[in-house]
Amino acid sequence: MVEVVKEMGFTGFGRVDDIQVLLTAGSLSEDHSIVYMQPLSLPKPSGAAGGAQRGRTKYASGTHLVNGSLSFDLTWSALGLMKPDRLLRRGYQFKVIVSDGENTYECKKCYATSIGLSGSVGGIISATLSFIHGKEWTIGSSKGIKFSRENEMIGYWASGNTNVRDWSLTWNQAIEPMYLNGLNDEDDRWPRYLKVGMVDASLDVTTMDRIYRHDTITIGTTTFSIHGDTQSFGYSFNGSADVGTYSHSFASGPDLTDGSGAVILTGAE
Repeated sequence: MVEVVKEMGFTGFGRVDDIQVLLTAGSLSEDHSIVYMQPLSLPKPSGAAGGAQRGRTKYASGTHLVNGSLSFDLTWSALGLMKPDRLLRRGYQFKVIVSDGENTYECKKCYATSIGLSGSVGGIISATLSFIHGKEWTIGSSKGIKFSRENEMIGYWASGNTNVRDWSLTWNQAIEPMYLNGLNDEDDRWPRYLKVGMVDASLDVTTMDRIYRHDTITIGTTTFSIHGDTQSFGYSFNGSADVGTYSHSFASGPDLTDGSGAVILTGAE
């Protein structure tokens, strides 16, 4: 018997649009939407024809699509991804690499469906990225790929706004896979293209003092502003061991007269 020795996940890493991220979790899933149908013959279980074993039958192979998600600690270099000309740009395509230190899984021409940033007292800023990919991923070896452990993470204390205890910023993009009949033996189980829809953003903030209605969050020298409206705001108190806190939710939605322009703006303070 041949023993296989693998290194643990501390040798793993992730790359998004050729920028390394400090990956805390990553997953890829090739989903098959198989079409099933009910059998034409469905006799009574106790009937003369039997029928005690009847189940759905496969009608067609259906469609294929790759879904992926990443979670990572935000670093100063990874903050460069969160710009209106990169991941926050509608219809932006990028490459994702996920490695466990042994094997590397790569998806090219991905589209983000959701991006999240959040920070809270005593911690570091965390990020999440969900995406879809219209083709199969490629698998290779991690040997020879350079990665660094020296990237500096961004602490919560380098973010926020007036009296903010914790915050979360979410950016969403509607992506619809379009399936067409194959030509010249093309595999039509995979989408011919991915249709890019509209984007929206939301900001949730908890403050320690009277309600501050924020539409802006700053991380270091980068400012994220949302053009929209307050969705809700309120006050809560959780007992003698806590203090009162104030919550505020803000969502994108420019006025009709302003048009459907930029949802999030980033730039120097």
